[in-house]
Amino acid sequence: MVWPNSSKRVYPSLGLVGLFSAVLVMLSSAALDVGDRSQWADENTTISISCTPSEAISFLRWYETTLGGELSSATQIVQLFTLDGTVTWSAGVDQSHFQFDSGSADYPLTVKSVTLEDEGSYWCEVELDSGNPNEQEDVELQIRKIPTVVELMHIDTGANYSNGENVSIIAGENRFSCAVPGIKPAAKFIWELDSKDLNTFDERNVTSSEDPRLVDSSSTLTVTVEADSTLKCSAQNKQDGTTAADVTLTVTLKLKPDPCKINPCQNGGTCRDVNGEPECKCPDGFTGVTCGGRASTTPESTSESSTTIGGPGPSAPTATDGLTTGQIVGICVGAVALAAILLVLTLCILCRESLSTQCSCLQCKSSVNPEKEGGTTDKEALELNGGSTSNKEKA
Repeated sequence: MVWPNSSKRVYPSLGLVGLFSAVLVMLSSAALDVGDRSQWADENTTISISCTPSEAISFLRWYETTLGGELSSATQIVQLFTLDGTVTWSAGVDQSHFQFDSGSADYPLTVKSVTLEDEGSYWCEVELDSGNPNEQEDVELQIRKIPTVVELMHIDTGANYSNGENVSIIAGENRFSCAVPGIKPAAKFIWELDSKDLNTFDERNVTSSEDPRLVDSSSTLTVTVEADSTLKCSAQNKQDGTTAADVTLTVTLKLKPDPCKINPCQNGGTCRDVNGEPECKCPDGFTGVTCGGRASTTPESTSESSTTIGGPGPSAPTATDGLTTGQIVGICVGAVALAAILLVLTLCILCRESLSTQCSCLQCKSSVNPEKEGGTTDKEALELNGGSTSNKEKA
């Protein structure tokens, strides 16, 4: 039996499928092979990026641009002219930092001791001997800054702990914070209490204040501790699929008596542990070590106050009898100035009287020694006064 027009209905469709498949093969064979197009490298390590052409080439060039940037905005690093093997480095490129292997089939570009400045998109472009359009592919290189410091803090007391330290806490619910600053990318945390994983905790990541390219990662844990225990916080930000910790801090928790177990605070005051001593935080209207006293009605006393039991009481008020501190100081300064003025006047009066006494003495001396001072004799003075000389002078 002959099927009419069967060839027309079957073979053309097969031809289209074959042609489409051939085009896909051509396109796939024309693509450059750069391996993993998204790669991570640890800071201060060395990484190589490959570029394997699918056919013979006349030129190969490596470029660098910002992460996610296009080839049009990239800066050329190095060029290879394959006909004679000439390698040309662009001006300003540090050849001790970059290395290019022109003799390898995958033409790798190596970056030594990578830093955050090396993060970006690296483009490989080739010119084909066949005359086909140039081929180009990029690799996004990101730099990992490994956590090297971990900080553990007791949130309720503000105490910071060091690795291996024995710390005293109160039995019951305790809150801890674990932080790793200045890293990239953000960290993942693992909490353990006596080698048992704790899965309920919060994580937070904020941009580093020291370098906006980095983040500060932290985790907050609330855990109930009923006996002496070992607490461990670990953090890692690996990008190779492994989960081993980069940094770990372990402390031994030692239970201590609760100073607020018998609440000493009155009138609704809140007790808290301050260096092993109870401290009462008083509500509005109350003051004192145990919040047993009534606070004054002045505006300054309307806020809550805290006083550690056994510690110094509240400071003395800064005003007396309704006078402010500034007024009191002004009165004292005025009194001192007035006293100084009176002292000066007294000294002036005494000095004047002393000068008058000295002048009177000088006049007396003048009458006794007339020749020296040019005055009259005693005899003349007596005659002038109607008197006479003594018998001794007459003889």
